[in-house]
Amino acid sequence: MGRLEDQLFERPKSGFVLPIERWMREGLLGALWRDVSAERPAVYFTRVRAPFVLLEWARQHDVRL
Repeated sequence: MGRLEDQLFERPKSGFVLPIERWMREGLLGALWRDVSAERPAVYFTRVRAPFVLLEWARQHDVRL
């Protein structure tokens, strides 16, 4: 077996960015919006609005979620 190259381990630490914005826009918010549109009990527009406000704030302040 070959040996792993040292450069794989001797480099600056790099982060991993979770695709939270995509998850919120496509998954979570889509499901919440369908529930609000279907007028399901105990699902209010404010539940959908809050994540959108957070995403917009992050966009305006150049913050990655």
